[in-house]
Amino acid sequence: MQTESALDGGGEARFTLLPTTRYVSWVAVATGALLAVLAPSLGWRVLGGGVALALLLLTWAVGRRRPVLILDGAGYRVEVAGRERLRVAWTEVRRVLCDRSEAALYLDCGDGKRNLLVPPAAGFAFTFSDRQRLSERILAIVGDKVEYVERLDKLPGPAAASGPAKAKT
Repeated sequence: MQTESALDGGGEARFTLLPTTRYVSWVAVATGALLAVLAPSLGWRVLGGGVALALLLLTWAVGRRRPVLILDGAGYRVEVAGRERLRVAWTEVRRVLCDRSEAALYLDCGDGKRNLLVPPAAGFAFTFSDRQRLSERILAIVGDKVEYVERLDKLPGPAAASGPAKAKT
């Protein structure tokens, strides 16, 4: 595996988890500010300005708590507000499903709670900042485990657990 060289000399790369509706709050802030400026009465201006300020503070607070995916030479981890939520070593990744047309990936480590999805550009409620670079970095690291699929929404079953297979009776 090429873990160290694939990450610019072994450094870490950070990618923020972004909701696809992230611009809605800014539209609401702008609408409140516009109401504060153009409202016909003082009461409406105060209400519009207060709502705009409250939404601005809420948007800032939510942005500070967004999960961050961090890739490094050892694996990937997710942090929320600076606290680690999960960690997966590259050696734990059993397979990587890749949809080339969408730069979408699914990393299967055998534990559904710690698997990673880099979603296609459309159809999911979240994405990552600089998704293309994220996909390229992951593929450079785990290139020997990549399976190319036509679409990620038609995934094959989970990777087989290590160890001897048990026959059904």
